[in-house]
Amino acid sequence: FKAAIQLHSHHKLILTGTPIENSLKDLWSQFRFLQPDLLGSESYYQKRYITPVKQGNIRAEDRLSRLISPLILRRSKQEVAPELPSLMEEYFYCGMTEGQKEIYQREKNGLRNILLEQTHKRENRNNLTVLNGITLLRQLACHPSMVYSDFIGSSGKLEDIMSMFETLQSEGH
Repeated sequence: FKAAIQLHSHHKLILTGTPIENSLKDLWSQFRFLQPDLLGSESYYQKRYITPVKQGNIRAEDRLSRLISPLILRRSKQEVAPELPSLMEEYFYCGMTEGQKEIYQREKNGLRNILLEQTHKRENRNNLTVLNGITLLRQLACHPSMVYSDFIGSSGKLEDIMSMFETLQSEGH
């Protein structure tokens, strides 16, 4: 964003595959590049549109929609490529390897103990401790080498992904 708004040109165009509904903040960033004064400063936009829309204010949503609609060409996948199939999602649950599970359990127990200790001492739970702990556990669930550079083993997720990749490759995908 910072690099984009430093570009100067007579003509500007934004192309995105991201639906506008994903983030009103992204919408502001895009229009800040395209038409800098249209939506005002970031703080003004936050007060005038983001907060009211998040609170369910239909008038603010309509006002924003009327303001930007002349500048948006929006097409659905059905209009652009009707031959494409509907979105298909598959979920694969991957187990952990024994070494991975051991490390994960150790870290999970350590995090739980820290949180219990904070609770017993009647300290406010440090949200950063919780967030860091969850991030650490997610990384360990992916592959312990994301946390421990000296980890030698494998991860269940990596093994499953490699197996799926080899299957797809052998089928010509």
